[in-house]
Formats: sequence, C-alpha cells, structure tokens
Amino acid sequence: MIQRPVRDGLGGLSLDEGWDLSPFSCAACFARVTDDEETPLPWAELRTKKHRCRACDGPLWQADRTGPRRLALAEYVRRRMPAFFDLLIVDEGHEVKARGSAQGLAAETLTGACRRTLTLTGTLFGGYSSTLFYLLWRFSPAVRREFGYQDEARWISRYGIVERITRRCPDAYDDDGRHSKRRSYQTRTVEKPGISPVVLFHLIGNTVFLRLSDVARSLPTYTEQVEVCTLAEGYAPGLPSQATCYRRFASDLRHAAVAALSAGSKRLLATYLQALLAYPDACTRSETVLDPETGNVVAHAPALSDDAVYPKE
Repeated sequence: MIQRPVRDGLGGLSLDEGWDLSPFSCAACFARVTDDEETPLPWAELRTKKHRCRACDGPLWQADRTGPRRLALAEYVRRRMPAFFDLLIVDEGHEVKARGSAQGLAAETLTGACRRTLTLTGTLFGGYSSTLFYLLWRFSPAVRREFGYQDEARWISRYGIVERITRRCPDAYDDDGRHSKRRSYQTRTVEKPGISPVVLFHLIGNTVFLRLSDVARSLPTYTEQVEVCTLAEGYAPGLPSQATCYRRFASDLRHAAVAALSAGSKRLLATYLQALLAYPDACTRSETVLDPETGNVVAHAPALSDDAVYPKE
C-alpha cells in the first residue's frame, strides 16, 4: 500500500465538504483503497483491520519490520531443519492428546521433522478411548494409515463404548408416517468410559510399560500414616469458628441437595462433595454455592482469619 497526495475534487468530492478522504492506494495495481460503498478508507480503519484491494484482491497490509519478529520454533524446525535432529523426546505426552491445542500441534509438527520420537507419560489412558486417538495419530504411522484426522468418531465406535439415547416423547419426533403411524425420534450418541482390549494391537509393538522400580534402584520403603484432625472450635470469643462455619455450611448444602433429589435432580451432588472437601483445607477463603438451575445462593461459608493456625497446619 502506498500513500498519494489528496487533491480537491477526487471522486467528485471536495475536501471542503468535510469528507475524510483516504490518501492510500494499492501497491500492486495502484487502485484507490475504498470499502464496498466506494468510500475511501482512512488510516484508522486500515490499521485496525486487515483489508484487501477491491480491484486486484491483493493484501493491504505487510509485516511490521520495526517490531520483534516471531516464529513458532516447531514450524521453524519443520521448514529449515527437516531430519536434522535424530530423536525427539516428548515428556508428559498425555498433555498433547487434544485435537487443536498448541502443544499438540507443535508435537505433531516436530514429529514430522525428526527422525524418531520417544514419548514419555505416566497417564497414557484418560478413561475414554478418544483420549488415545490423537495421541496415537500423531506418533504412530500405522494409526495414520488406517484413520484420517477427522475419524475420531470411527475410532470411538471401534474401540470405545458408545451409549445411544433415544427419548420417545409423544411430542418430540422427527418424522411420522401419515397412514402407517410410523414415527422416528432423535437419537443422541454419548461416549462412555472404557476401551476395548483390541486397542493393544496399536500399542504393543511400539510401547514399553515400566514401573518406578525398573528405572530407580534402592528406593526407600513407601509408608502411609493417617492423622485425624478435628476442626477448630474457635480462637476468640464472638468470632465464628472453623467447626461452626463448616457445620452450618454442610447443613445448608445437605438440605438443598436433598430437596433437589426429591424433585428428581442430581445437580447438587457433585458440588456437595467437592465444596465440603475443599472448605476445611481453605477456610481462609469464602465459599459460595449457587444453584445451577435457578442461580440462587443455597449455601455460604465465610472466610476465616489468616492469622490463626488451624489444626491441620
């Protein structure tokens, strides 16, 4: 894009009429830079959004060479240094299992640029068969030959557990037969936890399973000891105690969860468990539980003093 001087009468308009005429032209075809209504674009509009020339469809922007120049390292290795590295080591490999995460895409790019890849993880399987698909697709040529990048659903249908839910509500059907009284209902497919043992054929040839004792010798004996701590009853008269706040919080949550269960809803059960487990460990932060259906406050625990030393500490 180049800048040209603006003269009176350009396009049948005069500068005296108050129009903000753009002094810019396309650097490729020298056409005037305008919008869809043939109105010249000012610099404020051009710098905030990428536009293209309406005459030649050329870009009306370019790289800013005055600022820092950045390039993804994985993409640089793929373009400039293919096959330069003999071995790529991917630690915590389960973190690159997502389909569109930046880490996953970078690992996929580096895998194609290096001769060999060693992936390390302590949690290979995340409970669902889909957690293995993109992980194996990026690192296993055999999986790439058999499945495409968009074949996650086919992978789940072959190696996972699928639940199909059909609600036969009298008023919720897709199509019906006018004379035969035939009706078709919508079916929703949900992946459930679990995986077929057949998936081992994709793992057994290129996977080594190790225990901690296989890589580290003379480890100390592992023991566990349980210490039971009672909640603090209070450090100063007149101030709320940890035990009092917890009992009131638990009572309010219990009444709300029971009421929801009586109405046929389990929406507060997970919140009931997690909130009561978390508050004794973090009683210096307030805890408020909202009903996800109505948005009303069903239970609240105040934040206690940071100066006190509680039984667990």
